[in-house]
Order: sequence, then structure tokens, then C-alpha cells
Amino acid sequence: MNPDRWWIVTVRTSAPWDAELLPSCLLEAGARAVVEDGEGVFTAPFEPPEDPEAEAHRLRDWLSSETGLEDVELAWRWQPHEDWESLWRRGIVPRQVSSRVMVAPSWDVPSTEDGSVVVVLDPGMAFGTAEHPTTRGCIRLLDGLLTPGERVADIGSGSGILAVAAALLGAEEVRALESDPWAVEAAAANAVRNGVAHRVKVEEALVDLSLLAGLGVFHGILANIERGIVVPLLPGLVGALEPGGWLILSGIPRPEAHLVVEEAVRAGLLPAAEDPEEEWWSGSFRRGGAPAP
Repeated sequence: MNPDRWWIVTVRTSAPWDAELLPSCLLEAGARAVVEDGEGVFTAPFEPPEDPEAEAHRLRDWLSSETGLEDVELAWRWQPHEDWESLWRRGIVPRQVSSRVMVAPSWDVPSTEDGSVVVVLDPGMAFGTAEHPTTRGCIRLLDGLLTPGERVADIGSGSGILAVAAALLGAEEVRALESDPWAVEAAAANAVRNGVAHRVKVEEALVDLSLLAGLGVFHGILANIERGIVVPLLPGLVGALEPGGWLILSGIPRPEAHLVVEEAVRAGLLPAAEDPEEEWWSGSFRRGGAPAP
């Protein structure tokens, strides 16, 4: 049962490219939603605490500890339930992300022309719909790479938006791997909502080199995760690709893009395309060699 009013917390950091952990940490702390209000700024509703001021100090210290960010700023306010839900839904609208892919909330699903697909998400006061440049970059690159019938992996799948998009574009099998149990539940629900649960297998897993070695071979892999996590995984990602297979990397701040490309080339990948937007960079690569007949 929802409370009559929500304790609304807004956190911000001056380093938006290092703020990717804040949403998951807020959810872990008990937030019922996380809405991105700008680069490095997130707003979240909590159930009312007994001592809001003391809880604000505790939450700020905990967020700094969990994320490693030293400049987390936190402010709070009260807001009636009806006002918050109305404001939250108002900011989530259908978005045409690529030539064929639209992302829409479950309460506002538009009709599409032949050849187009709609990824339907029910944020449930928790996820946005393609509101981050890294997600949009992945979808645009995916739209130009995926061939129907392919086997795809989505590393760090989050809400499952990329895994669902891949299935709707024709992937025969998608392995969606995510370490956050809350996100795993949401991704599985989104796969069902879009009618692709029979082709999208959502698994709770912390991806490492040994896990990648046991997944089999993929035609394509999506990895929308930060540089510090993805670079050590590159040998395993390359090993999990068939010759000629594609890899999409995202979640990379623009100043770090050249470092990621250098590491990818060193691991045996060939740069194919890039999709920068705002302060973020997404790029696609191919594994050398000809695909199996």
C-alpha cells in the first residue's frame, strides 16, 4: 500500500560519468523509483522515515561509501502520492530511438508502421524508457547490426530493454545476464510484457571470464557497462564471439573512448562504427575472421 506522501530525495554529483552506480544504490537503499533529472542528478521517492534529517545524513554517507563518490549532494522534500505519480508519468513518453525501434511506457503504446518494433516497458516507478544516451546509442547500433536468427548476449542487462529490442528485431535467442536481483525480476517481466520470454533468457549472474567461457558462441554481444568493468572482460567477450561476430560497447564517457578502442583492438577486435551522444560514447566492433558457413 502506498503512503499518503513520499519522502523525495534528490542526489547529484559533479562527475556524471561516475554516477552510474547511484540509481542501483538508491534502489538498494529502499527507493521505490529512480528518475534521472539531468547528468549526474537522480530523484527517488522513499517511504517516510521517522527522522528525515538523520536519514538524509545516513543515506548520503552510505551512497558515498558504496559508489566511491566524494561529492554526493543530497536534498529532500515531501510530496503527496498523487502529485508524485502524476509528475513521474508525465516525463515518460514514447521515444523513437532508431529507424525501426521505438521505446514506450505500457500506458502509452503507439501504433507502428510495417517493419518497426515497439519495446514496451512498465517502469513501475523504477526505470525510464531509453532516457539515457548510452541506451539509445546501443539501440541505434543494434538496429544496424542484428540479423534475424542470431544468438545474442546482453551483459549487464538492467531493465532488459536491449535484450527485448534484440529479440523484437529478430534474434532467435538472447541471454540477458545481470547481477542485480531486482533488475533481473524487472527484465524478466519486460520480456513477458513484450511477448519474447521464450527467446530472452534472463539470468542472475556476475559476469566474469570463467562464466563467459561457458556460455557458448554468439553472433553478437551487447555490453552497456563502464570501462573499468568491461575492459578486463574483453578477452572473454572476444572468445564468446564467432569469427566476424559483432560487439557493442557503451557506458563509456567520451574522453575514455580512445582507451576502450585501443584495448578492444589489442584483444582482437576491429572498430566498425561509433555513436557518440552528449558526454557519452557507444561503439561497435567485429571479431576478425570470416563467419562460419
